[in-house]
Amino acid sequence: MEDETVETPEEQLAKQHRKEKKDMQAKIQSMKNAIPKNDKKRRKQMTEEIAKIEAELSQKHVEELRQLKSINDTEVKEVLNGVETMKMEVGEEEKGEEATQPRLTKAQKRRDKKAAEEKERESRIAEAEVQNLQGVRHQEGLKLAQKLAQQQLQIKEISSDGHCMYRAIEDQLAQRSKPGLVMSVKELRSRTAEYMRGHADDFLPFLTNPNNGDMYTADEFEKYCSDAEHTAAWGGQLELRALTQVLQLPMEVIQADSPTIKIGEEFDSEPIITLVYVGYMRHAYGLGEHYNSVERLKEPVNRPRRTDRSSRSILSPWKLKCERCLALVGEMTESVVRALYGRAASLNLSSKKINAVPKGVSRLAKLSVLLLNNNSISALPAELLSLQHLVELNLGNNAFKEVPAVLGHLESLKKLYLFSNQITVVPPDVIDGLRNLVLLNLNHNHIQRLPPEIKSLSRLQHLSVLDNKLEEVPVELGHLTMLSEINFTSNSLSWLPKQLCQCKELTKLHVARNKLTSLPEGMGALSKLKVLDVAGNQLSMFPVEFHLLSLKELYYEGNRFVRCEPMLSVQNAEVLTLKELVARLVLREDRNRSSLVHRMLPHYPLLTALLANVSCCAVCLNPFLTTWLECVHFINLKVMKMRSSQTIPVRAVLCSYKCFNTDGHSYYGVATR
Repeated sequence: MEDETVETPEEQLAKQHRKEKKDMQAKIQSMKNAIPKNDKKRRKQMTEEIAKIEAELSQKHVEELRQLKSINDTEVKEVLNGVETMKMEVGEEEKGEEATQPRLTKAQKRRDKKAAEEKERESRIAEAEVQNLQGVRHQEGLKLAQKLAQQQLQIKEISSDGHCMYRAIEDQLAQRSKPGLVMSVKELRSRTAEYMRGHADDFLPFLTNPNNGDMYTADEFEKYCSDAEHTAAWGGQLELRALTQVLQLPMEVIQADSPTIKIGEEFDSEPIITLVYVGYMRHAYGLGEHYNSVERLKEPVNRPRRTDRSSRSILSPWKLKCERCLALVGEMTESVVRALYGRAASLNLSSKKINAVPKGVSRLAKLSVLLLNNNSISALPAELLSLQHLVELNLGNNAFKEVPAVLGHLESLKKLYLFSNQITVVPPDVIDGLRNLVLLNLNHNHIQRLPPEIKSLSRLQHLSVLDNKLEEVPVELGHLTMLSEINFTSNSLSWLPKQLCQCKELTKLHVARNKLTSLPEGMGALSKLKVLDVAGNQLSMFPVEFHLLSLKELYYEGNRFVRCEPMLSVQNAEVLTLKELVARLVLREDRNRSSLVHRMLPHYPLLTALLANVSCCAVCLNPFLTTWLECVHFINLKVMKMRSSQTIPVRAVLCSYKCFNTDGHSYYGVATR
């Protein structure tokens, strides 16, 4: 029997290199297939990425070969030449396969597209590794390993496919729990969504739109739950809270740089489910929150675990150049450096855990969009004055206690987001300098009043001051004739100025959860109003001519509306004052354009001003000065062409008991108890 041939270390390494090269070629081919041929820009970027990946792998192979003392430089070249020859052969085979490949069906194309997207995600991960983000991952891994070793635990890797949190819990239940509690990922997702739907009030306050700070609507919350149940949406702390209640078990989440998070402590037992939060996945790849499972430590604590060879990082000259650049710019972030190099028009620094605007941002003279939301910034540097082309600025969810003064000098600004800060005052001089503003979002602050100078925002279309402490709305708001959407929900407003009815372009008005006792007369003139939310106030009826609006959505629950309950009443004899009698006579004469009164009235400004607050009787349609009899009639929403068949009380005013006692109308007097 012949002895088995034993491969030398050189042969083993060459075989490994050939396999790595072949895997790289397959990856490159999938990248090419994922990008359309007519997309020249992306194909150019892809070519650069491919060159970078090939250079990195080639250098890695050279370094590993040189570590073998038994191979000299000549042998290294021979091995590499052999690998290059293999690359050509593989390329020829792939071309031949393409020529004989049959025409794909639509179903196959969809599967290929999904596979290409997954390959693209993997390529982003590979690119991040090339850009030396692996150092961050390595540091985080060491810290987590040290924490877990104290409990005789080690990380059990879970694939980062969106199901990681549920897979980790599934694994933990299988390891430590009773057999009856073992659940699949599908079951865990279904039970989570079911619990969240049944306890919406516990979760809605924590779900807000990241772009404007608005709380989720019922439809958005249902979509969130549906995604959690049926898609690979990443799970987070809200889902963990729901799962602790579903499983009736406590959990703990171990993090590298933060204290351990314990959830479900109300259940009196030791944490039976332990997860490991990996923040590196979000930092490096822009993915969701990633969780790993844990298992009992299999190796001695003092023996370091060795990772696979591919995790060893070799700094290329390109990487070293980037490191030197980053050292030179000091406080500048890598994103700012890239923006400076590419003369970027937009810069996204959201969720970067920074407490100050990085130096160098002010040098981006062509910048039009700057996103700084979800950080801990409390002030803006004066150098931002140089950003005279800035159109959109997002400062939401930071630590500002006042509106930065520098904003008043950014005249080109059109969209400004300041939601979820600690702002109490809006300085008039800052508002006066933002004359081109189209959108202003001040949600979730502590603002008590808006300055009269808001009238200078003549181009403003969207104004949102949700969840503040507003006690009044300035009458100057009526000067903003281009306003199409106003949101004053969750404040302390007791009245709205009648000048609001001058905003003829208004399509959406949200004033829910305030202290309003009435709405301004003249709202019937807002012909473009489609959405009105007045829920949770103290309204007794809607204003005159309200039923003439063309609303699509009306929210009015939680008010104190009058009810249609007929009851006996005593009618007192009507006695009009001399002023009222004369006023009614003058008003009737003024309607006749050929009368002397109509021609002379403009010459008496005091009298004209006195007669400005005229009303018309709902029955006889004659004008009168002082409201004599307040009535109400009940309008079915079907009349307003809405889907609901409920009735709402609408205010009406009559000039006398004579009109009130006329037959043929449906007006009721309002009784007070």
